[in-house]
Formats: sequence, C-alpha cells, structure tokens
Amino acid sequence: MIIQNANEKYDTRFNTMLCFSDWRFSAAALGLIKYFKNYGIDYSTKLNDREDLLLYNREDILISENEDRYYSFVEKEFKDKIYNSKIFEYLDRESLSEDEKKELNSLLKQNSILSKVFKGQKYSKENIDNLKRILSDNRIQIIRETYRNGKATYSNFCNKNSLEKESVGICRVIGYYVDIGKKRKSLGFNWDYNKFVSEDFPEFDYIPFAFTKTRESFFINNNSSAENLYNANRILYNKIKNDVKDNKENSNPRKALFLAESLSSEFLDYQVEVILKDREKDYFETIFVRDKAIDIFKEISKMKDDNVIKAITNPCKYGNSSYLNMTNIVVDSILNNIKLDFILDKLLKDRNNHGYLISQLIRINEILYLGVENMDKNIMFAKSTAEKVVNKFIEDNKQKKITSYRNKLISSLSFKDYDRFKTILLQLSSYSGVTFDFAYNLFDDFEKNKNIAYAFVNALTENKSNENNNRNDEGKKIDQLSNVKKKINNN
Repeated sequence: MIIQNANEKYDTRFNTMLCFSDWRFSAAALGLIKYFKNYGIDYSTKLNDREDLLLYNREDILISENEDRYYSFVEKEFKDKIYNSKIFEYLDRESLSEDEKKELNSLLKQNSILSKVFKGQKYSKENIDNLKRILSDNRIQIIRETYRNGKATYSNFCNKNSLEKESVGICRVIGYYVDIGKKRKSLGFNWDYNKFVSEDFPEFDYIPFAFTKTRESFFINNNSSAENLYNANRILYNKIKNDVKDNKENSNPRKALFLAESLSSEFLDYQVEVILKDREKDYFETIFVRDKAIDIFKEISKMKDDNVIKAITNPCKYGNSSYLNMTNIVVDSILNNIKLDFILDKLLKDRNNHGYLISQLIRINEILYLGVENMDKNIMFAKSTAEKVVNKFIEDNKQKKITSYRNKLISSLSFKDYDRFKTILLQLSSYSGVTFDFAYNLFDDFEKNKNIAYAFVNALTENKSNENNNRNDEGKKIDQLSNVKKKINNN
C-alpha cells in the first residue's frame, strides 16, 4: 500500500509512505532503498513503533524527473546486460586483438537499439572517437531500450510498455498485468469493469532491483522490518556473488539460499516467504519456507562433510542424453515435505551409475522420514552387509547373482511390493550365508525404515570400487555442461 501526501499526518520531511502490504510493495521498497543508498537520498524506515514501511519523497523516484540518475542505476545493477560500459572498455584500450575486434563489432549490434544507433559503423582506430561520440550521445536511449526489452531485465518483471509511466490503470507487474483493450469486459464482476480493482504505482519500476540476477531470480520477502528485508536479500546476493565469480547468471541460487551456511543466519530462523521469477515463465511463484523445512536445510548445511551438497548440485545424467536438476528436485521436496522415494526409485532403475548420489539422497531422505534428531545407524549396517554379500559372490565367482538379486529388489521397491522384497531378502541371506541383522527393522515397519532398503540395494553392486572414478567423470561432465551453457548464453 502507498499513501501519497502523507507529510501532514506522518513525517513532515516526506510526502509518501509505502507499507509492506504484499510482496510487490516489499520488493519495490527494497529496490528503492538500494537506489536511495546509492545516491545518498534521504528516506526513513521508522514511524512511531512501526518498521515495516518506507518514507520518502515521491519526486525523488519519478523517472521523468530523474532520468539520468535512474538509468545510471540500471546500468550499475544490470552491468552484464547493459553493454555501454563494455563497449567503452574496448574503445579505451590501446590495441585490440582480432578476436576482441570481432567481439566489439558484435557488441555494436547486440540488440535492436545498438544496431540502430551504430548502423553502418565498425571498429577501426580511425573510428574510435566517432564510436565514443555516438555512444555518449545515445547513452540513455541505449540503456532504456536495452533494459525495457531485455528478457533478463525489466520485461522479466514488468510489462515493458509501462516503464516510466506514473500509472497505467492496471498493475504493471508480470502476472498481474492484463491487456485492458482485449480483456476489459471480462475483468470485472458480472462483466462490469467498474467493479474491477487494480493497483499500479511508479514505485513498481524498482521491483527488478530487488531480485537476484540469476536465471531463476529470488527475492526474500522478510518484511517484518525494512532492516530485515534489506539484510536478508543482501546476504543472499553476496553469497551468490561469492559462489560464482565469472558468470553469476549460471550460478545456483537455490544452493545459496537453502543449502549454504547463510541458513544459520538470523533471517531464516523463522517461516518466511520467498518469491521466485523464472525467466522462462510469465508469472511469479511463491515459496513458503516452513519451520520443518528450515530445520532440515540447517541440518544439511551443518553436516561435517559437504558430500550431500556436492552430490545434489552436480549435473545428473539420466538415460542417454537428458539431465536431472537434482538441486530443484531435492529443495522442492524438502519445502513440500515430500519424501525422496520417487527419485531414488528412478535413479536405481537408470542404466547410469548413481551410487554416490543415491547414498547422499538417502541421508536426506532419512531426515525426511525420521526427523532431524532421529538418525538411524542401521543405514550403515545395511551398506556394510551389502558389501559383504558382494564380496562373497565375487569370491565364489557368481557376479551375475549380484545383478539378478539387485534387479529383483529394485523391482519390488518400485512397485511397492514390500512382502516380495522381504522374501527376496531372506533368500539372498540364505544363499550368500551372510546374516542380515539390519533387516529386523524392515520386517517390523517397512515404510518407516524404507531408507534401510534403499541403502542396501544401492550398495549391492560390484561397481562400488569404481565409485571414485565415476565421481571424477561427473566432474568432467560438470565442466563440459558449464561450457555448453556459457556458449548458449553468449549466443
């Protein structure tokens, strides 16, 4: 909610008050605070006993009155997507290699506005001053149009035709905006448009500054106070920035937000709303982080080793050519309190060796089943027993039996035929001569102790000795996939 002409009733220094009534206003407030801090513009975040608001002067934020200042801030915030500074950097160099010349000439026609202002122009030493002049004369226009139309910038968050306008009669935020010309009659109750209520403010042009600069953009709506709102998002932004030095866009914001040490900080000690904007979707998504999920994320981040985080943040090849985004799968499962059985069944049946990944997923699944304080030591007993069975079959030169029994057990798990699983387990114990002490829990309550079954089946493979080699191969795949992503983004 935004109240104008508020100086008489509230604080005489300011004429506008923004309250954090929903995430749009909180995000706009964060963008405004960053803007005010950058330019030293006076504002306040306290009024009487309230701290969930922002007081400022409306004339300080209107783009029509502060064009150069606003677009200079745009250039700073979206430096990787606004190409002016990069072009200037090339033009200021004493000499350029042939590859650098090609890249500069490519930048001069990177988008429609650059192609327009630099039409017919190419780099040469004799043309440097002319290129600089063109860039300076059209600086604001280039920033504005690049920002307005960019898929990673303004148009990712708001309707591009609303930029700079004080109000367009309907909310400019993506997912809230509707083409009135086409949908006017259908908006209001009983086809009466006068009954339709919408909120639109120029402050919403500051919403893009509140989100992370990643393909999946996040905003933490920790709006109990302006200080908490600012600090929570600053910590997330810095964590992403530190994780990836060269290409922030391809960083993993879910890792930084949910799986990093920052979870131990104060802003996620309680339930909080997180807003997500995926560049491939034309709407915002809301993630509500509940107490149980926070406890699980904290438990993962506090583990003595970082094997879990490494395993679920690495690319996971599935089948011949597809890849599974394990970070998204695991994080979404924890947030929604969904056990990982579905993905464990899927990975066990895949032809690729996912032994290391499965072992780490079982650790997470164990917490989802039993809670943070009830870790089950029978997991280790099951893995140890499976290794004894494998060694026994190898000694007796009966390796084919390993695969046969493993496939039968996987099939039983997939079809949730737990009686058959227990029967096969008894047969395997008798055939191998190995005692299965861990199995008592499965016979007592299979559903509750299902992770013991997963751990046993995952370890029942003669490829265990090659696990380190497989992990090295995964590292090579990561580098290859990262290079492919960079080429796609550059194109």
